[in-house]
Amino acid sequence: MKSISRTIDELVSGETSTNDETVYIEMTCSEWEKKYKPGLMLDTHDDFKEVMNANPLNVWTEVHASGSFDGIESGLVYCDRLGYYITEVARNKNEVITIDYHAECDDEYAYPDCCEKDCNICEDRFRDKFVTKVKDVFVCNHCKVELNRKS
Repeated sequence: MKSISRTIDELVSGETSTNDETVYIEMTCSEWEKKYKPGLMLDTHDDFKEVMNANPLNVWTEVHASGSFDGIESGLVYCDRLGYYITEVARNKNEVITIDYHAECDDEYAYPDCCEKDCNICEDRFRDKFVTKVKDVFVCNHCKVELNRKS
């Protein structure tokens, strides 16, 4: 299924990024990192020339769509973008891949507090196993700070 950001991009540009042969894939952040090997996040303005010069199948967009989607989308997305990644490994041309940071949350209606995906102290971000539950409290594995995260 297309994200809201991708749909808005298509409405504004008048172009579609999908067709009947499009395959939609969802994966976790760690699966994505292991398979595609992303570099550091690039800025949407300062690094845009580098992003535009990269192979489009190696470009990914980190998106925050105001309460409806937090994650990474394959390809170049303008709407609600936070930054871009260029990966070492290219995706297949007919794939639309989504890494939804909240895909495994227990309560979809509790967003954005349904899960804590980063530690405000050490800024360890978006790792599937970056927290440990200790006596009903989640603790950052990196700096050991307690996080306000629902179980």
